[in-house]
Amino acid sequence: MLDDKSLLAWFGDPPASYRPQPFWFINHEADPQELVRQVHMMHEKGVGGFAFHARHGLRVRYNSPEWLNALRAVTEEAHRLGMVVWLYDEENWPSGTDGGRLTLEHPEFRMRYLRYWEQRVTGPQHVDIQPTIDDNILLKVFLTPLTNDAESAQPDLDRSEDVTAQYDAAGNTLSLEIPAGAYVASFFFICPVPQGVTFLNGWYLDTLDSDACDEFVRRCYEPNLAAVAEYMGNTVQGIFTDEPGLMIHDGFFGSRAFRPDIADPLRRLPGSVMAWSRRFPEMFLQWRGYDLLPHLLTLVYETRPEDVRIRQDYYRTATEAYINHYYGAIKRFTRRNNLKLIGHTLEEPIWAQARSQGNQHQVLFQFDWPGYDYLAMQNGIATAQNPARLLAAQCAASIAALKGGERIMVEAFGGSGNSATLAERRRHANMMALFGTSLFMPHGFYQSFAGERKSDWPPSEFYQAAFWEQYHSFADYLGRLSLVAHAGKPVEPVMILSPIATAYRQLAGNGQVNDKLDVDRVYSALSYGLLARQRNHIYIDERHLHLGVLSPHGLSFNDYVNNLDVLIVPAASILDDKTVTFLLDFNAYGGKILWLERMPDRTVTGAPFPGDKFTGDNNRLLQFDLDQIEAVLDAWRPQSLKVAAEPSEGALVVTKKAGSVYLVLAFNPLEGSPSECTLAVGAPDYSVEELLLETGEQVCRAENAQCYRFTLQPSELRVFRLTSGGAPAKVRAEAQAPSSLRSVKAQSLQLAHDNLLPLDHWSIDLSIRPEERPEGLLRFMQHTTVIRYSTRFTARDLPSKLWLVLDDFAQYLPAHYGVLTGYRSFELTVNGRQVPPFQSLEYPDHYSTGQDILPYTQVGANEIAIYVGQSNERPAAPTLQYPPLLAGDFALNQQDELIAPNPRQIGYWDQAGAPYYSGIASYRFDLTLSEPAQRIWLDFGEGHESLQIFVNGKLAASRAWAPYALCVPAEWRQGVNKVEVQVANTAANLYEKRRSRSGINGILRYAFTE
Repeated sequence: MLDDKSLLAWFGDPPASYRPQPFWFINHEADPQELVRQVHMMHEKGVGGFAFHARHGLRVRYNSPEWLNALRAVTEEAHRLGMVVWLYDEENWPSGTDGGRLTLEHPEFRMRYLRYWEQRVTGPQHVDIQPTIDDNILLKVFLTPLTNDAESAQPDLDRSEDVTAQYDAAGNTLSLEIPAGAYVASFFFICPVPQGVTFLNGWYLDTLDSDACDEFVRRCYEPNLAAVAEYMGNTVQGIFTDEPGLMIHDGFFGSRAFRPDIADPLRRLPGSVMAWSRRFPEMFLQWRGYDLLPHLLTLVYETRPEDVRIRQDYYRTATEAYINHYYGAIKRFTRRNNLKLIGHTLEEPIWAQARSQGNQHQVLFQFDWPGYDYLAMQNGIATAQNPARLLAAQCAASIAALKGGERIMVEAFGGSGNSATLAERRRHANMMALFGTSLFMPHGFYQSFAGERKSDWPPSEFYQAAFWEQYHSFADYLGRLSLVAHAGKPVEPVMILSPIATAYRQLAGNGQVNDKLDVDRVYSALSYGLLARQRNHIYIDERHLHLGVLSPHGLSFNDYVNNLDVLIVPAASILDDKTVTFLLDFNAYGGKILWLERMPDRTVTGAPFPGDKFTGDNNRLLQFDLDQIEAVLDAWRPQSLKVAAEPSEGALVVTKKAGSVYLVLAFNPLEGSPSECTLAVGAPDYSVEELLLETGEQVCRAENAQCYRFTLQPSELRVFRLTSGGAPAKVRAEAQAPSSLRSVKAQSLQLAHDNLLPLDHWSIDLSIRPEERPEGLLRFMQHTTVIRYSTRFTARDLPSKLWLVLDDFAQYLPAHYGVLTGYRSFELTVNGRQVPPFQSLEYPDHYSTGQDILPYTQVGANEIAIYVGQSNERPAAPTLQYPPLLAGDFALNQQDELIAPNPRQIGYWDQAGAPYYSGIASYRFDLTLSEPAQRIWLDFGEGHESLQIFVNGKLAASRAWAPYALCVPAEWRQGVNKVEVQVANTAANLYEKRRSRSGINGILRYAFTE
């Protein structure tokens, strides 16, 4: 937890440890000189550090000498610059396989599932059953009578018979004599995880196997010691582990085994899958004291009281094996080397948590700084209609609180598409800050964006992004968000009991895995409902309850969370026996319990739940109704501070306390409407100050006020600091928008780079006859099959510059044959004329290549053709990884034809002949003032994306989101002032070929301000 003094000292210029620390995708040559240069690029834009992450496209072997040399070089430079380094523990993701190599070399370490499949039969008759076996291994078969003939009849588990010995493996046939009546034949298979889903060509790791996990740490953790041992625990802060699980991906995204093949890439095996390991029966016997194998049917059916205990024991064993073996191996390494363990798992919803992680709370407790994943911003922020979006963040925040106020990490923004703006990032970051998120790790910064790397969960936020030149202000903003999020502790939180035991119980029924749990609905809706009603809350696991200390003041864990006297139990059908005893003691000390939807009917041992003991004023049973819940909470624990908002859904508020100072974070999640708010301070001697996230200033808003009224603009987060008994900070008041403004038109509009046209309409001829090949290409192509890519463009006028840009398209033959003969891997022609070899370019990516094709271009129609030779004697032919680009000083008409660039319309540049341009455009204004000034109010009207303002050649202000009106401090001269506004858009225009609105309208409105 950050104290108030440090918050104020660092707020203006956040330290590196609180600034964004992105995933840096090392996805090209690991050239130390180039990578060090990119470290400086990050540092210059206010980035605090990075996670060094081997990614798709890497051209050296992960953890090879070349890789480790690069790691050492960037770590040394980060150390010199005061930046933070995190080691990412895998090539690509998820963590655990050494880029797939570990399980290829040790197939005994690959993950396994337990697959269940059944067939119902009626006797008397003889049946031969041939199950879908694939590469599975049959573990057990049971024949069990059903209670009746109905399709939904339950098996009588007391009369189940093990008939595994009657299975003929050679013929894949189970031969059975079925007595009279209805029966179910139940098959359990050991099912290996499919190969190559996300792990290159390997299988995923058995994270429940100690030998497998130790080998992972040996291969992927230990090599770092040779490269950066002296920086461990200082510059190198720790290691990031990414999306491991006790079941991976098909165990998360579905309940059936995912078995892709070429004929059917979405093929699934019949039945349901559950977590397993090659040593699972032995672990279960050792830890639980009995053999699981005779009781496997209890994992998919519950017909007897003892079935409840067995299923709970199964999931607890899986969780403990995962924690002890996977996280145990990692933590032994990190503790030995003074490193933090950070990262995240597969988090939501509850049914998926239970299947992929077991007990998510116990798992997250293994991290020094718990984290979560917040990708794909198009999925929206948490709302009443989308409440599950907050589960992962709230779970991480709860664990951080129980650990004493540790920091919370988020892997943020990735997979959001090329159209994601800084404004959208800010909106989602504001929501994340409400949960205490204090380390933003953007996903990600791409070393290279060339070729197929563009498809790797874009966008890149690094130098390839048009807004990169303006990133420093956003890095400052994230740094201040992190400081505010980590400052103080929750005020008057209530506890919500995690219903994980109920999820285990509800996960299976009638022989099928259930992915629509009723407890999911209640849990997520309750959490969002409390957030919307400004109720701080933490999730608490049953096992964590016993770590607290009970007293008449409530339940206390540490100085960060204490005196907790209200517990909400959402839709729980089962509780641990020890928890029942604890809750009776909690009641006896005055603790209050709100039971939602129901009280449990069982304890974990199968005993009836003693509901008659939970009565009186300190226990309430309610159906799920947020208004009634709030009324009960108000009666039990009135709030000392609250913000009233209009509209009511227009503010999410979190109140924290740092010493004697209150911090109020108020966020408007609405995108189109402002919210008028009133902060009820509650005491006349409180002063209201605001911490301005965009500028780092501290402003006094009200002295000795009992209430303070303010407006929240759409997507805006405002931070108020309430102090009592002392003088407020004396800081200048903010400038207000003048009532009248003058207007001036831009003198010019200039693109910072060449205009761009994606060439995305290509014809492909798979076999070109020799007589159809250009004369100069005959010898090169004579022993090969020739493929031709061709496209056309029209030039109404010839520009003075015209380049063809090809991403990551190698024009050499890397063999002695190519070196000796000068042959190339492809040839390019424009209008039938051969173009010389390509050159390296700096734009749009440092790794782009291209060639000047103006000498080959003509007025009218033009054809570009790429001829590729393919033979068994040569490497694979290059292919068009992404649409090539035309770059030059042209403009485009509505038909995408090249026209002369001048005169260019001054305004939105998509209307000025540059509809696909991704980058920066500069608008220049002459602003004539009658007298000098220190500040001038500037209003750019409806803007798009982000802008920087230069006054007389010096950077004066930045604005990355609406409203695009602000007071600009500068040395404003009497007479003419040169104002340059640099506007940056996103990559959507270029890489998605959108004619999206970009820039400003070319009108600047201004006025003097007091």
